Amino acid sequence: MSYVDKSEASESDVKEELRRRLLRTIDVRDLADQITDLLIARGRKPGTPEKVAAYLATELISKLAQPNQDIERLIENRPQQLSGMLQEIVSQEIQEFLKANPQILRAKRNRAKIATDEERQRRITLARPWNRF
Repeated sequence: MSYVDKSEASESDVKEELRRRLLRTIDVRDLADQITDLLIARGRKPGTPEKVAAYLATELISKLAQPNQDIERLIENRPQQLSGMLQEIVSQEIQEFLKANPQILRAKRNRAKIATDEERQRRITLARPWNRF
């Protein structure tokens, strides 16, 4: 397990190291190989597609659903800081989204209500120019 020295590494290097350590990736080829091995081991036993899928899921879940120890350490030892950081990130993302889409915050304009019959008649005349003659 290697740790990136923050004083020497760039931000992109630190991000890459954290992704490598924290984000579990599954190679499609490896997954296909594991499925093939399981199907060969199962042999030609009859079964519906649902039963075969359930068998594969049961066998693969134990291999693929292993918790990440680094994330477990963060949750166990720094739950308040982790929760606070996540809340700050969501807040920052919302602020960035609103800055990029300012039209979302614009208030809807209410149509002015017609106060008199004369105003109503004037608007009808303006809206229908063929009625003017």
